[in-house]
Amino acid sequence: FVGRPTHFLSHAWLYRFLNLVEALRSFVNARPEGSAPVFFWFDVFAIDEHATQSLPREWWGTTFREAIGLIGNTVMMISPWSDPEPLRRAWCLWELFCTESVGAPFSVCLGPAEAAAFEATFLGDPYGFHKILEAFAAIDVGSAEAGSAEDKAMIMEQARRGAGGLEGLNATAVGTLRRWFVGFV
Repeated sequence: FVGRPTHFLSHAWLYRFLNLVEALRSFVNARPEGSAPVFFWFDVFAIDEHATQSLPREWWGTTFREAIGLIGNTVMMISPWSDPEPLRRAWCLWELFCTESVGAPFSVCLGPAEAAAFEATFLGDPYGFHKILEAFAAIDVGSAEAGSAEDKAMIMEQARRGAGGLEGLNATAVGTLRRWFVGFV
């Protein structure tokens, strides 16, 4: 159950742990037979985020981004799909930007009930496609929440320096999610 990480896990900390594990299990079970084993880089098991507060802000713009590139894939748990919590979290949006900036593949994981609701909207509602795109289009890193004012300031600074500003980070996040959705369909 332990190995070199193959997938960086992006998630909102407020998710119930069992729901997150269920979504990850669904993600792994949906992979084609014979796929390589999946090992998640899961922050709560890999890093003491309170101890990282003393790291210079540049660390998050370089080392953190490079680590996502070395891991090679990012998986984001999206729940609820119609108003995804990670898309209102500054850290998750920064992780999305880092994923895109290093060219790492991006995937979404949904728990079984969430996946069923997502598919029902897409397949059973003539406006389902537009509802899904609307959920993604509401991204605004400027109004996103962070665990602390320092974290939010660091993410805003990094976005202004290397993400094409807040609009650039927003556009990158929306584009990444739209590409995932087109691949999902």
